[in-house]
Amino acid sequence: MIDRLRKIATIKLDGCNDMDKRDRYLLIIKILDDDNCFKKMDIKIAYRILEDLGFRGDEVRRIYDELIF
Repeated sequence: MIDRLRKIATIKLDGCNDMDKRDRYLLIIKILDDDNCFKKMDIKIAYRILEDLGFRGDEVRRIYDELIF
């Protein structure tokens, strides 16, 4: 799953012209370099990252659970 998130972040970065969003995606990519990053961060930050990558609602919870268990 973490590899899928890395690919999504890279695709979003490549297709983005907004500098603020580009900076956000660059930061997300840097965070995702650590395979265990979701186990180390606050749940609110984790959910925000998943939302920034385009996931919504129950999908965010399901993916988060998959990443930490």
